Amino acid sequence: MLGGTKSLIRVTEAQNLNFWAELLSPKPQEAPSEEAVDDDDEMPKQIHEIKDFLLTARRKDARSVKIKRSKDVVKFKVRCSKYLYTLCVFDSEKADKLKQSLPPGLSVQDL
Repeated sequence: MLGGTKSLIRVTEAQNLNFWAELLSPKPQEAPSEEAVDDDDEMPKQIHEIKDFLLTARRKDARSVKIKRSKDVVKFKVRCSKYLYTLCVFDSEKADKLKQSLPPGLSVQDL
């Protein structure tokens, strides 16, 4: 009976070693799915000055501007290569002037 117990202990020790080896070995990182990769998921940055927003919109890496209007505020969102920059304008007249002063080559989308 004693011989049978030793073999069981050895198998258990081998299983235990395999378990710890698998647990401690580094796993390869899975590539994120295409649904999870989205440019707009990057952390946004808020711009507080109109002048800074216009300078950002004129940068080479600026791709597009989205304008979102609600009853209280107009949000201008410019997509650059790394960040999405947002400017909140509370005066609708200033928002209209800002829309007219955006660079002509930039795609503008009203939401």
